Amino acid sequence: MISRLDEVSSIINSGTPIMVAGGADMMRRLPRGNWIGGTTPFILGSADNAQTRDSLFINIMPPEAKLKSIQRYGMGGLHMLPEDVPDKGFTLVIMPTGTLVHQAFAKEAPHYPGIYSKTLSGWVSGSKSGHFSGRPQVFYGPRGHCMDDEVVAMHMELPENLVASVEMINVFEPEERPIIRFPNDGFITTHATIDGESVNFAEYLTARKANLDYPLLADYCGARINVSIKQYDVASGQVSFYGPLFRNVDYRFAKPVTDMKQKLMNFLPKDGTRPVFSCICVSNYMQGMLQDFPSSNFDGPVAYGEIAHLLLNQTMTYLRIVKK
Repeated sequence: MISRLDEVSSIINSGTPIMVAGGADMMRRLPRGNWIGGTTPFILGSADNAQTRDSLFINIMPPEAKLKSIQRYGMGGLHMLPEDVPDKGFTLVIMPTGTLVHQAFAKEAPHYPGIYSKTLSGWVSGSKSGHFSGRPQVFYGPRGHCMDDEVVAMHMELPENLVASVEMINVFEPEERPIIRFPNDGFITTHATIDGESVNFAEYLTARKANLDYPLLADYCGARINVSIKQYDVASGQVSFYGPLFRNVDYRFAKPVTDMKQKLMNFLPKDGTRPVFSCICVSNYMQGMLQDFPSSNFDGPVAYGEIAHLLLNQTMTYLRIVKK
């Protein structure tokens, strides 16, 4: 929910664990306590977005959940994150976009032991021009530290009768052809195999007049995972991506989406679910013109990457608690 600075400060002073999103200048004024935060210029479901200078968005942890710990992870300890996620509970994380920890998590998380069996969710912080300019940042509330090169995590425990579930909504569907493969892992490539033929991928995208609003899709063990194209340059022959590519994985172009707002609404639960946390990718937010998105139950930060076990792109992700 959107709250004034004094309201957020009061909640923090009460000891209640919260996650905060908005402007860095506002978060620097918050007291130390049980909170983590990240920068974003937009909030889904807020008419004023996050661009107001006197308010922040917060997710209040449910009373059934007990705070286990709030931690920060740098490059050296990032692989320990899944081990710290409670077996009976969940963890919410925030990491700054475009940083070494962001890229390391994107590439290495699929290989972390236990990453798929733990309930891990969160978002990637970002920034834009204006008073949200500067490097994307995260905040470690217990010390009031502002950082641009670490991950912050809030580990929460649940009682025996409750379980946390991470859900992903992907509005994109793959085309049948062509099938695309890449020779390397990482965020940048020069070549691809298109239906078995090796091509310069930047030249191929140019000839195709590719619409960068739509991602590539891959099938990871039955889940449709998007990889968003950041840009391509024919002169250098390079194509860069917002998420990592992986060798020996089949990718396909996404079909166009004509009404993203309605398609999102069709996917949302109809049982009145109000998640503990939800976020949506900034690409979908801008492309779908979702400033007036009607579902207040799913308000939350507009993210520069979403986390549901792994790093995702161009999805809506949410975490909810249900009875066993």
